[in-house]
Amino acid sequence: MWSSQIDDIINVIKTQELPVKHVKFLFSVGREIYDDNVFQHFESLEKYVVMLSDFPLNEDEKIKMIHEYIPSQMKLKETYGFNTDYFPVLCKIAEGKSAKQIMNLFENLDDFIKTELFDIHKKNSLQYYLILYCALFNDHFKATILDGVFSSEHEKTAFYNLCMEFHYGLYKKSAGVRLKECLRGLEFGYVRQTDDFIHFIHRKVYQVAAIISGQSFVDCFIKFASHSFIAENYRFESITLERKGQFIWIKDKEKENRYFDRLMTDLEGGLTYSSFHNSQLYNTSYRKLFCAYCYNRKQKVIALLYKLEEMNQSQLRNECEEYEQDYEDYINFEKQYHFSSHKMRQPILESAWEGYGDIIKLLITMELDVNKKDRFGRSALIVASHHGKTDVVKILLENKADYAILDNKRQSALLAASRKGHTKIVKLLLEKNADTSVRDLEGFTPVLAACEGGHTVVAHMLFETGADVSVCDNIGQSSLFLACLHNCKDFVNFLIHTSDKLLNKCNKKGMSPLSNACMKGNVKIVNLLLEAKANIETKDCEGRTPLFIACQEGQHKVVDILVKIGADVMTCDWHKHTLLTIACENGHSKIVKTLLELNSSLINEISEDSRSPLFIASEKGYLNIVDTLLKNNADIEKQDNEKRTPFYVACRFGRLQVAELLCERGANINTCNKWGGSPLFAACREGHQDVVQFLIDNNTNFVEDENETTPLLVACEEGYTKIAKLLIDKEAGINTCNKEGKYPLHSAAFGGHTDIVKALIDKAADKSVKDSENHTSLDIARIRRFSDIENMLRVCDK
Repeated sequence: MWSSQIDDIINVIKTQELPVKHVKFLFSVGREIYDDNVFQHFESLEKYVVMLSDFPLNEDEKIKMIHEYIPSQMKLKETYGFNTDYFPVLCKIAEGKSAKQIMNLFENLDDFIKTELFDIHKKNSLQYYLILYCALFNDHFKATILDGVFSSEHEKTAFYNLCMEFHYGLYKKSAGVRLKECLRGLEFGYVRQTDDFIHFIHRKVYQVAAIISGQSFVDCFIKFASHSFIAENYRFESITLERKGQFIWIKDKEKENRYFDRLMTDLEGGLTYSSFHNSQLYNTSYRKLFCAYCYNRKQKVIALLYKLEEMNQSQLRNECEEYEQDYEDYINFEKQYHFSSHKMRQPILESAWEGYGDIIKLLITMELDVNKKDRFGRSALIVASHHGKTDVVKILLENKADYAILDNKRQSALLAASRKGHTKIVKLLLEKNADTSVRDLEGFTPVLAACEGGHTVVAHMLFETGADVSVCDNIGQSSLFLACLHNCKDFVNFLIHTSDKLLNKCNKKGMSPLSNACMKGNVKIVNLLLEAKANIETKDCEGRTPLFIACQEGQHKVVDILVKIGADVMTCDWHKHTLLTIACENGHSKIVKTLLELNSSLINEISEDSRSPLFIASEKGYLNIVDTLLKNNADIEKQDNEKRTPFYVACRFGRLQVAELLCERGANINTCNKWGGSPLFAACREGHQDVVQFLIDNNTNFVEDENETTPLLVACEEGYTKIAKLLIDKEAGINTCNKEGKYPLHSAAFGGHTDIVKALIDKAADKSVKDSENHTSLDIARIRRFSDIENMLRVCDK
């Protein structure tokens, strides 16, 4: 129901006139909606997306919820349990029902809804009419229709057709009034009104109601339901061995023809989804019936497809360049949902996507051009090659499909098939002498694409037919480079013995094939490259050797191999990170031990920002590595450029166990950074209560920083109540201000931290002192409109 509120939302965004700052919008949608293309443009917000299904209600929460709707004496849990995906809607439907009805509801939701709807049909045809209309138009019934206001002629015709089914003279005003009165009552509970829209209370109710309604009024639904509904919800009984699933069943030949007539109507209106993405296409018998229907009306179908092509060309002429570039779901061409939401009007490409050869033959017979391209330059052959539809590729090639066509990214059918590893299709295209040297916009040839995808067999096939394995893509990646990156061991071995020029060929970032193999930890490939005399000291653009990369990625087996053949263990990258530093950074304890055994002098080597291995391990919280470094005599007080010690950063990042170990080994717990901030100050600022407690227990100093800000003041600023109370109990600077004249009570009042204010008052914090702007804590609370704090301070003044 967003559409009814979107104007208000946009107005808020534009005017920014809200009583509070930092407003966030929370949208709730079904998974099928979130999967649509429109949400793919919000990748930057992906970290805020929560799948509620990952956080199901627990048993206690379900019990509390159900008691809001049904009698507490009901013992549903013992009888049926709560294992259902629709628990909230079950509770809602259960409200006001008898004990027997509730038991039936929890036993089988679908059957219960069916029974209820049939009862409504018998008792109140007006209510059932509203349900039927909501179902017919995809859970989207506009209430204004009852006033005779229609958005289209189709909507109007459907409305009056249903009226005739129910024998209502809704041309008369009195009938419309009766329906609106029924709507206002909504006593039957399965639909509700939100602004101008009438809809079901839950998607599950809609699904059941739609099937029941469609089965009860077959002709009406075939004629007026949406093209997506037609495509997804029907089955032919004559060709189905076993009735499974929730579908509308078409039971005779006459209605089958009406169904196919409806598909032709959709085509005439420019809609291809119901014909060429129909859910029954999986059934060979259905496809035979559909093809027979079309062959019997060949001239009509040819005319419809010709008209469809004219509509498509008109659409392409009218669309602006910005719209084309925004069509991401069609570019990716990986999911089916976009076919129902966008007017493709490309039957042969869409059918190539589905992969049914008999439908492709039908379209070719209907005189469709097999080389027709979409707005992105792709032909049916490229689409079928990409998706591995071998039978379709064969048919297209037999019907003179042009395998030399390139799409707008300069991708050929051969390149598409090679990238996906479709061996049979690659073979078919190579038999037609498809060009193995064509390059796409990123510089990929078919053999490079095969290597990138890890498709060794395809890569061999391409080489055997003359593909050039020495070429590189636009960023300098060779076939050997990509084969190492994607663990194609056999092809690596083949390439090493085919071209010695590839062995040490680096990409534009200086990464070599050996660097890739070390990064991936593929010991067999590393050994193959080393046996071929690959350079073990090549550095990339960051100054990293293969050994450095292996240490960084935690590939300890590769590290052992490289150090045994003499790789330089004293190497650094351009930021002066040593092997030991980078291993500590990434928590690779086994490699840390190996490096120290090889050369213990690395223990206190620092990077360009003066961070030592111990400093880094302490910051990251790797307790085992910290212990190993200390046992190897690491300098426990070595500071970085900001005069922070390992103990300081352990406290700052809340690494309690590391802090305890460092303290035990003699670390100074009061050493401050260059700005006078102590470990206690840092822990208070970051909210690490356990670390603060540890420091207090070990008699740390409550020193101020260079701005004369105390740990208590910063805890009050950040609103860390428990930490503040720990410090208040120690009377650590309760009435001490910083250079700006700010006291703990001022900060707590400013932030609205009521509990901290109370704790300070209880410890006799001075309420009369003023900050640099001549404000008392009471003034601040009044200005910030924190009435609870204001009242608390006034009471204390009295």
